[in-house]
Amino acid sequence: MTDERRWHIALLAIGAITLLRVLVLFMTPLQLYPDEAQYWWWAVHPDWGYFSKPPMIAWLIGATMSVCGDGEACIRLSSPLLHGATALVLFGLTRTLYDARTALWTSLVYLTLPGLSYSALLVSTDVPLLFFWSVALLAFVKLIRLETNPQFVMAGQRESARSAAERVPAIHEHSGTSEIMDGRDRCASLRRPGHDGNWGVENF
Repeated sequence: MTDERRWHIALLAIGAITLLRVLVLFMTPLQLYPDEAQYWWWAVHPDWGYFSKPPMIAWLIGATMSVCGDGEACIRLSSPLLHGATALVLFGLTRTLYDARTALWTSLVYLTLPGLSYSALLVSTDVPLLFFWSVALLAFVKLIRLETNPQFVMAGQRESARSAAERVPAIHEHSGTSEIMDGRDRCASLRRPGHDGNWGVENF
């Protein structure tokens, strides 16, 4: 099977699963639980930050409500869409580190995890966090592989967006920098095909 065919299979599978989850979202009778209601209130009153969370979750809810209204399904709509997008990013990340066959399995396993299937029916800060963290990691890997300045900008933008999605321990904010400054051997290994991929798992 060619790499292009594996990519097409991933696209079709991720698209089908995401569409199914969106349909389930509009059919479920579940009302908002307290945290979701709080996020909805924040979306109605947009700001640059809130007492317990950064603003990304409110911005996402505001965006989806502007498209289809303020029903429960529309409030939660960003979750299945972002999970699908994260699966695509993981395909690109895994193909960069390994090969298209591993990338296909990685994206499908991620998207069909039981916990993630449940998460796709709720709106939470974890969903955009996983998406932006994945994109930042992909940009960082490409930065090391290609050694091009635009990748620095891309990685920084994704890290900023990830911080807007969820507050995380400060040590994670500097993990990429420490890999460059103190782990030159590991960074060099990322430039070679067939390297030890534990670095990616640790940082993800």
